[in-house]
Amino acid sequence: MGKLDKFLLTDLFKGLMLTLKYAFKKPITYQYPEVRRPIEPRYRGRHRLTLHDDGSVRCVACGLCAAICPSQCITIEPMEGPGGKRMPQVYEIEIGRCVFCGFCAEVCPFDAVVLTQEFEMATTDKSTLLFDQQTLREKPRG
Repeated sequence: MGKLDKFLLTDLFKGLMLTLKYAFKKPITYQYPEVRRPIEPRYRGRHRLTLHDDGSVRCVACGLCAAICPSQCITIEPMEGPGGKRMPQVYEIEIGRCVFCGFCAEVCPFDAVVLTQEFEMATTDKSTLLFDQQTLREKPRG
């Protein structure tokens, strides 16, 4: 930047012109609870465990999702179910630590873990950010 540019303050005027350009346009604002933003189809939100037709969890506690998780927020403890079928005794996700990368859903060979488009998970109680099997089975709201 030369001495003449500093003297004329061209950068300042460029910034002011940019401000004036947008000052008189209609703002792009969503009045959130009443008007919802459109969500992209590939958005990764709240986790959900899918179920078989009989209501049992598809997960066989193979541990692939816990192994690939970069934030190590998934805890799985396997057990033998009825008929010798393997199933998770404990399946927990610490949503507060999750980075919503989607690796857990991609690596699951049984499509047991999916990421829904639900994004409203705000809370004031940190203990509610630990999702257990019961919470993960619930269908997303809305």
